[in-house]
Amino acid sequence: FVTLGLQDGSRVSLPSNSRIRLAKLRMARYTKSPRTELMLLRGRVESRVSPLDPGKGRFEVRTLHSIAGVRGTHFRVGITEQGVTNEVLSGKVAVGRAGEPGALTLVRGQGNLIDENKVGPALALLRAPALANNTTHVYATARFTPGPVAGAAAYRIQIASDRDAEDVLAESRTDGGPVTLDGLPDGNYFVRISAIDKTGLEGFASTQPITLENRAEAASKALPGAPFVDGSDARGFTLRWAAAPGQQWTLQVARDADFSWLLYNTSSTTAQVRLPRPAFGTYFARVQAVEADGSSGPFSATQAFIVTDQWIINDGNPLSSKEQGAGTAR
Repeated sequence: FVTLGLQDGSRVSLPSNSRIRLAKLRMARYTKSPRTELMLLRGRVESRVSPLDPGKGRFEVRTLHSIAGVRGTHFRVGITEQGVTNEVLSGKVAVGRAGEPGALTLVRGQGNLIDENKVGPALALLRAPALANNTTHVYATARFTPGPVAGAAAYRIQIASDRDAEDVLAESRTDGGPVTLDGLPDGNYFVRISAIDKTGLEGFASTQPITLENRAEAASKALPGAPFVDGSDARGFTLRWAAAPGQQWTLQVARDADFSWLLYNTSSTTAQVRLPRPAFGTYFARVQAVEADGSSGPFSATQAFIVTDQWIINDGNPLSSKEQGAGTAR
């Protein structure tokens, strides 16, 4: 993600997986009128254009099939599978196809779709969503859920170091479920969230300051010990793990170490689960903490165990009977 600052004070923000070409970047010698022309080749571009005097200067964003020209506004242009999207957040934008520029004028809160055959009509942009279950500005993990917006098909969530989101540090898209943005140290940030309709038009964005803190401590608390066999009989067996009290857990038992062949996927409010005795063979177990907001922590290390006709026994690392008090069960 990069933001370009132009000589007249305009700002051009380019998200990840996007590409532009600076086709023109000029300033008239006598009138000091800027003329900027960007060619969007892939992805999206968001522009905050400083006001231009009538008849002086020009700012355009072009694609292979469209032209968007302004004299001072905040707008976005994106290339999608359906065509080129234009979204006006302030001011006015004249849009059109390459052969008929200025065919339609969009005002604040409007957008449209342009393909190689036609200039689509003006459509209302979706309102700005809020963060769901937002009761605090302090988060232990960068996990966010968008509040529902009527007509939304997807949502975009960004974390930036500044309120205008010119320095975006992480970004993700979701159909409405929670999003976790990793790799950020403790500190103060801004979360920006917007809704996207079924045509691909992205609406207004809301911005909220947040603080990430004590993330390393929270992660260590959320990581339980690997499950170990703590008793068995002819009908079932018990798996137990070392963990802090007062949490909920999800325990998984699988036939393979990749957990692609799940045998059990069980929730528990205590750090132990009793399960029916499986058939003869080698199995793998792991557990993860589930927070009050429904978010899940990382899985523990995986413990292998063996089921025989008489015995159920832990199979070596990561836990030994000496380290965890785990033994052989009959």
